[in-house]
Amino acid sequence: MEKLNKYFIKSFLFITLLAFTFASCSDDDDNNGSEQKLNLDKTGAFVLGEGKKGDNNAKLSHYSLSKYSFTGNVFEKQNKGLKLGNTAQDILIYGGKAFITVTNSDMLFVTDLDGVLLEEISFAKTAYNQPRFMVEDNGYVYIDFYSGHLVRLNTSTLKIDDSKDVLDLPANPEQMAKANGKLYITNSRKDKAEGKTLTVVNLSTFKKEADIAVHVNPTRITSDSKGNVYVLSWGDYTATDNGKSALSVIKAGSDKAEVAKLGDAGTFMVMHDDKLIIAQTVYDKDNNYYPITSYSQYDISKVKTDLNEGWSDKSFFDVPADKDAAQLLTEGYFMSVNPANSDVYVSVSNYRVTGAVLIFDKEGKFKEHIPTGMVNTQKVAFMQGK
Repeated sequence: MEKLNKYFIKSFLFITLLAFTFASCSDDDDNNGSEQKLNLDKTGAFVLGEGKKGDNNAKLSHYSLSKYSFTGNVFEKQNKGLKLGNTAQDILIYGGKAFITVTNSDMLFVTDLDGVLLEEISFAKTAYNQPRFMVEDNGYVYIDFYSGHLVRLNTSTLKIDDSKDVLDLPANPEQMAKANGKLYITNSRKDKAEGKTLTVVNLSTFKKEADIAVHVNPTRITSDSKGNVYVLSWGDYTATDNGKSALSVIKAGSDKAEVAKLGDAGTFMVMHDDKLIIAQTVYDKDNNYYPITSYSQYDISKVKTDLNEGWSDKSFFDVPADKDAAQLLTEGYFMSVNPANSDVYVSVSNYRVTGAVLIFDKEGKFKEHIPTGMVNTQKVAFMQGK
């Protein structure tokens, strides 16, 4: 009997030790943020979820172009449940890293292409606050801040030298574009004089070169391969005289903006094979301000004498036969272009439920509908070649 009791005691101790060992291994698998849990398709893309302001629900997900599969919430999965925070604004892939600005958390996250955190930079105790948009150039990432600053981050050291890497801007800058060795920055403050200008910075010297006058409240900007710069101004929607939106063009070699379209000019846009796809979103007052998005195009190569000749009210996109996808296309929020094949990704949001991404081929024909499970699904950032 004594031998039998010893046998049971030894067996119990062995099983208990074995269970503890497995539990420890399992905890390590779940919580060790330094060990990646997902090996993401590097021909794929990150998809940014902006989240709802104040809800701390920004997210980063991934879409595999080789497997046509979507993996949600990869940032939290790869980093021990760490949240992106409050209102993710932009994502940029450069030099094998992903850079993510989170405006209302005053954060910049830098990850590898598996979404594993490399650096977490807080701006809460700096002179520059609320990071917005980013542009990359020659080993630097340029970030503008609502506080009225332009900052360049060294992508090798991930450091900022306040004595030489910070420029003052008007408050509330928005999107930026790179062209002709310069950085063009929209100054969106519609209630101030600066809210009718672009700031131009020389990228080689990191010095301000000029201010260019544009229609009030410039907010979105892009450029083509020939060096032409395109600006969408939202107008001053609190005033009747400046209430109209406008598309302006700064021709390559010029320092003057010319209006190509005044009124119903657009809310956001994307450059696609040197032509603009433009989205105009209005909000239906009779339907709880539900968004309604329509699409147009602009092709500067069609201009002979008047810049307005490049405008077309024809949508780039064929209406999907799928009714759900067709409805979602009227809720556009952001557009991205895959540089590998010129497919256009339309991120959709109605500010109420989780969004989706619609994929169209380079001719505008519908290919795929991807539910994202993210509120205010935003930019798609492609990894290939980055």
